[in-house]
Amino acid sequence: MAERKGCTARLLSGLLPAHPLARDIAIILVIKVAAIVVIWWAFFSGGGGEPGAVGVADKLLSGVSESGISPHNRS
Repeated sequence: MAERKGCTARLLSGLLPAHPLARDIAIILVIKVAAIVVIWWAFFSGGGGEPGAVGVADKLLSGVSESGISPHNRS
């Protein structure tokens, strides 16, 4: 098992900077990029919808009944 750790350490030593502060910053940047990708995927990977003015109008008018009064905002 020690050979495997040595091999992994040699591989990572070539990818990461030698200075401890630079290594920490590189690791934090990789984690931040991964988090941004996950957040982007969670919010923007959906099916979307109808783009354009027609899609916006349909979305805004979806709660309006034929009488023009929405059941959510009756007085």
